[in-house]
Parts: sequence; C-alpha cells; structure tokens
Amino acid sequence: MNIKMLSLLAAATALTATTALGAIQGPNHEEDDDAGSNVNNAKKLTGAGALNTITGALTGSNRGEGDFQDVYEVYISNPEIFRLQFAPTDGGFNTMLWLFDQEGRGLLGNDNSFIDGEPTPLSFLGNSSTDGSFQLVNPGRYYIAISGFNSQPVSAQGSIFNLGDDLFGVYGAQGQGANAPQIGWTQDGDIGSYFLHLDGVEFIPLPAPGALALLGLAGLRSRRRRR
Repeated sequence: MNIKMLSLLAAATALTATTALGAIQGPNHEEDDDAGSNVNNAKKLTGAGALNTITGALTGSNRGEGDFQDVYEVYISNPEIFRLQFAPTDGGFNTMLWLFDQEGRGLLGNDNSFIDGEPTPLSFLGNSSTDGSFQLVNPGRYYIAISGFNSQPVSAQGSIFNLGDDLFGVYGAQGQGANAPQIGWTQDGDIGSYFLHLDGVEFIPLPAPGALALLGLAGLRSRRRRR
C-alpha cells in the first residue's frame, strides 16, 4: 500500500470516527424534528448504549403535512425485559402504542393501561400479548409507533390489528392486513406531548470506525477503476 493510499485510509478513519462519536447519544432521545409517520420514513435512532426515554409531540397539522403519528426504528437488545410505558405529561393525550418487525409487519398493539393500579388512557407494551397470540423472542431492529386514539395502522391488505373488548389488553396483529407491511393509518387521532419509558431497548449500533473506513476505501478503489 503506497503512502497516498495510507493517507487516504487515515483520513477516512478519522472522519468516520468523528461521525460515529457525533452520533452517539445519551440514554434519552428528544424529538428534534418530525419522526415520520410510517415504517418507510421512520426516524432511525442510531448510537450506542441503552435508550431509556423518548420525548416528543404529535402536533396535528402544525407541520404542514400533518403530524399525527411518530415512528422510531430502534434496537431491542433484551426481549425478556422489553417494556414500553407512557408517563403522564402536561399537554398529554389519549395514546395508542404499536410495535412492528423490521419488515414493517405488526406485532403488538395497545390502547389503555394501568399506572399504580389506576386506569389511564396512556398505553403500555410488554414482550407478549395478553390474548396469547404473540411473544417477542428475538433481539434486533424494530419499529415503535405512537399514535393518538383512534388512529390505527393499516397495510395494503387492510387493518393490521383488531383490538378486542378488553380496553386494557395488549393484542397481537390479527387483522386482515397483518401479513403485510404498514403503509398508513385508519384516520388522524388525538394529539399532544408524550414521554415514553423503554426497557430492553438500545440505540441502533453503528459500524465500528475501522469498518466504515474500509468501506470508504473500497469505494475509492471502485471509483478509481471506473475512471
């Protein structure tokens, strides 16, 4: 490897290391722009380490195209302790909470829950459904979707979930559209601010700086061969 190539590799390593360090976040994420409303435009939360809280807001039509759902892509590292729970906030709303796999297919959904034994319109998800239809087992990348009542996810085949008579139940995806990726919502829902606690969840890991540098070097070589 000649001196010029070594210099390029060193520069690429320094650049990717800086980029990776700049993307590492603390355990809390605050929505700084619209998170997206579908799995295909979800906000990827990349970095390193545990992701303990997500704060944000559904603002309705204040952002031009409408902000009635927020979808985040995260890494579930420990399915055994996986848990999502909203906390009360000023300006809060009647929430709904959804989990999708990496392909965008529905897994779990909930409307209401109990906090300290008291019923609340704030949603909750654990690692399994209360109707016995689904159990989260594998770590990996998943989508968390936040909506307001009664905005529910749909695929090209129809509604993904059929929430049953138990208003506090956690349901698996058993709607007619359950086998296809989420593409939209039944309707706009309630809006307001939210504070979501997470357990068993991490930021999506970034590639090691050395690996990124090698990828960049491979790209340089590829461009050189095409010239």
